[in-house]
Amino acid sequence: MKTVIVWLVVVFALSVLPLEASSKVQHSDKILHFIIYAITCVLLFTVIAKKKPFWTALAASFALSAGYGLLMEGLQGLTATRSFSLLDEAANTLGALSATAFIILRRKRG
Repeated sequence: MKTVIVWLVVVFALSVLPLEASSKVQHSDKILHFIIYAITCVLLFTVIAKKKPFWTALAASFALSAGYGLLMEGLQGLTATRSFSLLDEAANTLGALSATAFIILRRKRG
């Protein structure tokens, strides 16, 4: 649980603090959003699955990850240096959705 809390604090800091974005890779910020929220979903699932049935834990981890991404995008809209982006939120949700699919596939194989 401590790992999840630390991770969520780090994601919060990365989401609201001013950042200098200078990457030569096109759409690299979307790739980072995707990866961050995929990791978030997996971490939340590992914690929730200890206390809840598989499908409940899976749905909760997806919803919480996507919801946290939406919250972080909303908070960015309230800062002077960042802005809300529907494309970033789409990347957040797709990352969480991909992690959900990954968890399902791992369960079927294992």
